[in-house]
Amino acid sequence: MVERGPQDRGIGDFPFPFYDGWPPQALFSDDDAMTIKGLLPRWAILLLIGAVGIIAIIAGHLLAGTVGEVLRDLGIATLIAAMLGFTIDRWFKTDLVKDVFDAVLGHVLPEEFKNEIRTIINHKMLCENLYTKIELKEIDDNTVRMTVTTERTVKNITKTAQPVEAAIRIDDWGFTEPAKVHECRMELPNGTVVEAKPVESPPSRIFFSSEEHKIGPNEEVKYFTKFSEIHRINDIAIFHYGSPTRNPVIEIDAPDSLGYAYGFGSSSPVLSARYTPRHTLQGVYFPTQSMRVRWWRNEEPTLNLVERDVLNSDGSKGS
Repeated sequence: MVERGPQDRGIGDFPFPFYDGWPPQALFSDDDAMTIKGLLPRWAILLLIGAVGIIAIIAGHLLAGTVGEVLRDLGIATLIAAMLGFTIDRWFKTDLVKDVFDAVLGHVLPEEFKNEIRTIINHKMLCENLYTKIELKEIDDNTVRMTVTTERTVKNITKTAQPVEAAIRIDDWGFTEPAKVHECRMELPNGTVVEAKPVESPPSRIFFSSEEHKIGPNEEVKYFTKFSEIHRINDIAIFHYGSPTRNPVIEIDAPDSLGYAYGFGSSSPVLSARYTPRHTLQGVYFPTQSMRVRWWRNEEPTLNLVERDVLNSDGSKGS
């Protein structure tokens, strides 16, 4: 199963991205921090400075003598400063950020790691809340029904508006009961709910997708999905999400007749609740990793209070 989010077409507490895209581009938007008492964005201030320069030039030509000459020269200087702020300053900062970043990568990391780091820094969305509940129910001696419900809150961490869509991809494994998407929708910052609809998909796959919308800087979109698949009694399910996710939570509801193991694809520690089958990764999940749940039939029923196995990032079992 692959659940897609706002940047699948396409951290923790890291201060990225400090530029928007690769190669780096200096951030210069309506939301920049340079303001007058928090009222005017930077581009408006530069326009105001340029307008003052033009007025000073005109006044300098209208006034005679030294005063006129001083006003004209000040106007020319002010206008040039505004033009530089709109052009050369932006390009210089872009090149500076890129050169500094490449210099750091070149000295600290091997060449093989650089593209991966750039990919991580290039993420424009951060999932700040992910709750996934996986319910396993035996159908017969050979199959189980896996029902998965997911709630996600994803934030735009860039300085510009970003596209978002509600989308999901699941598999149908050819059993008598087909796989089914019960729900796939997103809630925009203004409260608008957007439903995803079935789209053309390859055989044995089920795709849902919605129309695309945009959310602004620091705005959040909420995703809600529910689907079911039929699996064998001894099987594994793999989950992929499209955004880096802080402290994702998996809750596994399985009968005592099934043993299970789980993994987040990360080396970070996992905190398990004492009285409920809820497990939280104490770190960040990245889209190149995969969350997994592995189950099997127990030879003898086990108590729910027995500690379950954990899948390590390499797929092996460990505590």
